Amino acid sequence: MLIVSAQAPYQMGGGAFAWYAINFDAFKGKFSDLAQAATSVTKIANFIYEIKSKYNTNPDKTFI
Repeated sequence: MLIVSAQAPYQMGGGAFAWYAINFDAFKGKFSDLAQAATSVTKIANFIYEIKSKYNTNPDKTFI
């Protein structure tokens, strides 16, 4: 069995990481950084592909 955990790319401070920023603004309300989110989707997809290739995982037993 292989278990893999990816670290998110954006540092939040205090040793925490995030896949994209979520901002809370008094005037605009809550909103997400969609550019960061899109970049993270690509990074995650590439990471999964690399892991599957490196470890030759069985597609029927690979869960995301």
